Amino acid sequence: MCIKTLTFIKALIIITLTVLVAPANANFNKAQLAFQEKNYSQAKLLFEKQLKKNEKNVVAHLYLAKIGVKNEHLDFAEKHIVKAQEYSQDKQKEALDNTTQAEVFHWLGTIMEKQAEKASVFSMSGYAKESLNGYLTSIELLPTNLQYRAGLINFYLGAPSLFGGDIDKAIQHAKITFEQDENFGYKMLVNCYAEQGDRQLVLTTYQQAIKKFPLDAELLFMRGSYWKGERKYDKAVSDYQLALTLQAEGNEQKAAQLLSWYWIGRISGFNGKHLTRGINAYQQVIDFNTDIADIFVPNKARTQFRMAKLMMLNKQTEQAKAIFIQLLNSNLTEDLKDEIRDELD
Repeated sequence: MCIKTLTFIKALIIITLTVLVAPANANFNKAQLAFQEKNYSQAKLLFEKQLKKNEKNVVAHLYLAKIGVKNEHLDFAEKHIVKAQEYSQDKQKEALDNTTQAEVFHWLGTIMEKQAEKASVFSMSGYAKESLNGYLTSIELLPTNLQYRAGLINFYLGAPSLFGGDIDKAIQHAKITFEQDENFGYKMLVNCYAEQGDRQLVLTTYQQAIKKFPLDAELLFMRGSYWKGERKYDKAVSDYQLALTLQAEGNEQKAAQLLSWYWIGRISGFNGKHLTRGINAYQQVIDFNTDIADIFVPNKARTQFRMAKLMMLNKQTEQAKAIFIQLLNSNLTEDLKDEIRDELD
């Protein structure tokens, strides 16, 4: 028994929110710069150095919590986000603006939710309660922040009702985001209606949203993913291909197009009828080299492996074997290496 995986979109497209305060301390700015450049080991050292000077440095604890999430060290992340939350509410509270405090509580919600997903049944309820309180407090402090409210919506959609899940509340908050930003609100609403199981309302909402925002690649990717979940693969590929015809601006739009290529590749291998299309799609993913910050990017080695498998089916045996051998000689997990060896046997 555990908190369900949230929506497909939430699992794939994860936006990392940055701290909006700018401390004057030069060393602190170096730590922030290291974090932004994804040099998390250096950032960790610099932020920990800051804590030696001031244990109650809220923003340093916040960044260390983020680094814990990046490195999948959730216990480390939990320790620091709890400290950030604790110190943000003591004597330093007057020195912190709502923006910083709201971010602390949003990350408290995020980290406790991740902990709940892997917790034992005995501690799951406590983590879920802290997660919900974190999300609620973040939007109380900064009600106009769409991403913070999205965190709350996704919690309501993903958690069992016993631990605070509530689809009606999710829809209520999705409607608030719609009032603030129609494009974002449509995306929240379709996720709610999909979780509710109202197929007609999902499709009607997508139709309205795409008509209103015809140049939004993310909307088309989302609808394609909905069709994929319904096993309507031709319709899914059609939407993915439409998403690829648009001029993508912004990281979310570029990520939607990258993932559209990826899922065209995956779907093309389902029945073996469109192998060349799938190989070409995977190659687009492999060649993708645009920096889209911390938004999810498919694993390149795994994508190469999938492409080589399609090549084997497409009678491109020598090319496939060359890719398999190259992958075996690189730094991969043992699980993936075992899969590659099975293909070569």
